[in-house]
Amino acid sequence: MGIMRVFSDRRYLAEGQPHVLMLDPFWGEKGETIRPDIVPYMDTSHRLFQMVPLENADVAVLPADWEDVSRDGKAKQLAFEFADLAKRAGKKVAIFFVTDSDEAVPIENAVVFRTSYRRSQRRPNEFAMPFWCDDFMERYLDSRLALRAKSEKPAVGFCGWAYSPRGSLGRVKNWCLKGYPSLAIIELRLLFSFYGSQIFQGKTADFARGQFLRIRVMRTLSRSALVETNFIVRDGFLAGTYLGNDKWDEDLMAKARQDYVRNMLDSDYVLCTRGVGNYSIRFYETMSCGRVPLFVDTDCGLPYDWLINWRKQFMWVEEQDMPSVAERLVTFHNSLSPEDFQNLQVNCRKLWEDWLSPVGFFSNFYRHFESRQ
Repeated sequence: MGIMRVFSDRRYLAEGQPHVLMLDPFWGEKGETIRPDIVPYMDTSHRLFQMVPLENADVAVLPADWEDVSRDGKAKQLAFEFADLAKRAGKKVAIFFVTDSDEAVPIENAVVFRTSYRRSQRRPNEFAMPFWCDDFMERYLDSRLALRAKSEKPAVGFCGWAYSPRGSLGRVKNWCLKGYPSLAIIELRLLFSFYGSQIFQGKTADFARGQFLRIRVMRTLSRSALVETNFIVRDGFLAGTYLGNDKWDEDLMAKARQDYVRNMLDSDYVLCTRGVGNYSIRFYETMSCGRVPLFVDTDCGLPYDWLINWRKQFMWVEEQDMPSVAERLVTFHNSLSPEDFQNLQVNCRKLWEDWLSPVGFFSNFYRHFESRQ
């Protein structure tokens, strides 16, 4: 397909709402400075898309992310008006939904691109989209891929928040004393969800399910003599740098980010599991720096999964197979020659560039609108 013709209209943005990333080349980047990972997309977008009147468009693009729309009555009214305008012109509406939720988008002519849903419950008009983050190779590796040599034992890394009930009440008290009741409430929700999951045979609320999953996998791996573990477990979101009410500890944030990147680079495989939503931001970061995900599938959707067999691209483990995750990882690792292992890292980076980066995703965007009969 040649250049895809798109239509959008700023008038359908509620006051103060940012536009979606896809429209940056036409309307400008939303922040004070352009994110480095967006620059390649800005530079190549003229070969991908052309902004045209609605009657000439292949698709109409809702200018606001549905996550913002869903929380604002005026924005939702504008979104329905935009969709009706497109419907009367016989056009589909591309809607982006960067969210932890799996709620449906109630627009008849929508084609929805979302970060989170359950693959087995995917609606026919829904597709997975990446969570766009820093290009780790560009930002932290001076644009050079740092390949690891194959080791005898596979080293599995993880740096981040993984909830444990131990010390939970102490953390609640600490947040209250520091004047951050919102974080104390989050801690209590996790605590109640944890004990509820014990009572209700593991049927945990989505809010906490990802946290408990991380702990379970790491405990299983840590108890195995077959693998090396490289785990840095935090007791709060973003290493406790978030203080609530859009406040952050900037110095602690910089240190935590440095630890996070170093942990990833010092590992052969990076544990990638779902968070609050049924997707992993860490997965996209791992792919961007050429590390191999140890991906625990929780009925996740991944971008372009009708074109790419993701199970064959890295170490994939079904959630029900977690008790044998160490043995499965060793079997996978031992099946690779030293050259295979380095080629696998190169391929992970290439998949990110070709399909998951902003340039890669939007270069293939037209494929969502092709017939797959």
